[in-house]
Amino acid sequence: NGSDKGHAYVLKAGVLTTIDFPGALGSAAHGLNDHGDVVGYYSFENPKPHAPAGNAPIYGFLYRDGAFQTIAFPGAHSTLAIRVNNRGDIAGIYRSSPNASFKGFVLIGGHYLSVEFSSGTYTAYGLNDHRQLAGSYYSGSSSQGFVAQVLAGPK
Repeated sequence: NGSDKGHAYVLKAGVLTTIDFPGALGSAAHGLNDHGDVVGYYSFENPKPHAPAGNAPIYGFLYRDGAFQTIAFPGAHSTLAIRVNNRGDIAGIYRSSPNASFKGFVLIGGHYLSVEFSSGTYTAYGLNDHRQLAGSYYSGSSSQGFVAQVLAGPK
């Protein structure tokens, strides 16, 4: 639309629907499950939350049945919700301060679990219905992929 503002969209049955977080300057949708739940992130200060700038915090969201819920890792400066599985579990990334490395997280049954192995940056890209988490780990100039079984949370 020619705007510098980021928007979140869902395309269903040929209909494109905007799902921008209320009051946010910019939103981005990132994951969708079979039930129509959408996860993403938004910012009140940055029109393009997918391109973090300065000290502006970013917040994750879950959009379910026409309502938004904020996803914020406890104590984090920024949280980005990346994937939602059919159980409603959410995977994403967070950072404790504007200049800190990103770490992965999963949110299961209202409980947050940090994903970190040692120093470095972690990204959680996928979480399937069996709670297998896929992501990557960056340390210096090298990166490695990982798959992990999430054991925490309700059965």
